[in-house]
Amino acid sequence: MTTVTVTEPIGFGFKRVFDNFLVYAGINLIFTAIVIATLIMGGVTGVLSDEEIVTNEDLIKALVFVAVLGFIWLWWQVARTRVALRDVAGEGARWSNAFTGLPIIGAVVAYFLTACFGVIVVGLPIAGAALLFDVHPAFTVLLGIAAVVLAFLVYPVVVLVPVYVIDRAANPFEAFGRVFKDLKGCYWTVLGSITLLRIINSVLSLFTLNLSLFVTYPAESLAFARIYQLIRSDYPYVPTYGVARGMQPPYGDPMYPAGSYPAYPAHPYPSAYPDSPYPAPYPSQPYPSQPYPGQPYQQPPYQGPGTPGW
Repeated sequence: MTTVTVTEPIGFGFKRVFDNFLVYAGINLIFTAIVIATLIMGGVTGVLSDEEIVTNEDLIKALVFVAVLGFIWLWWQVARTRVALRDVAGEGARWSNAFTGLPIIGAVVAYFLTACFGVIVVGLPIAGAALLFDVHPAFTVLLGIAAVVLAFLVYPVVVLVPVYVIDRAANPFEAFGRVFKDLKGCYWTVLGSITLLRIINSVLSLFTLNLSLFVTYPAESLAFARIYQLIRSDYPYVPTYGVARGMQPPYGDPMYPAGSYPAYPAHPYPSAYPDSPYPAPYPSQPYPSQPYPGQPYQQPPYQGPGTPGW
């Protein structure tokens, strides 16, 4: 784990989004177009009409429509996070791998578990406030404040758990333990960075009529990926996309000053993805025609005139 500051991930995110603006803005534009088309289809089919749901058919249509919108949102979240992770890892943001190999199932489980985690942590004080309302209204106020504070405090966990899963660093159940472990010693810094980023994005969206969403959302994904890169204790050594971490040190990492990057790793990791430009290491076993260490050389049998089958 390297040193994490409050402002460094934010500056990193906004700089990188302009370095690869066409890719990040294009992903958001595709998502926006798909959502608009889905809403138009909902209006055509009558799902978005003002009429109340009175039949089972209306209920099924509404549920299918909500499920489609949910899948589109999930696909967008995973795609932009995956591209940001590749960019942070040194592979760059490219259209060629923006929508390939997305861990949709793992992301579904991760987002579901984080939602359950947030509901449990925040819901317990709210439930207590409802039960103690008749005892004294002050209990309701205090527990309501506690629910807001807890929602604020658990936000880094809710944000980072899906990032670990999308980067295939852990399964959805292991990701919680990994996040709690990696946040030790830098929790308040990460919380401050995420909070400041949310405030900046909210202000930009307010004064630019949401046109900044083509910048703020990608910058947010890049900042989260950068935080994940900095706090993950084994990040420089465990490849996730088939890239040996020693080959391309993290962008702007203080551990690697400019000009000190190694040209090629001594022991590259095997490729985890077909589109990775880095090959798997050489086989460890010798070729069959060569003797193993400590064994005498075996002369192959003579094959020539006078031998069977010649």
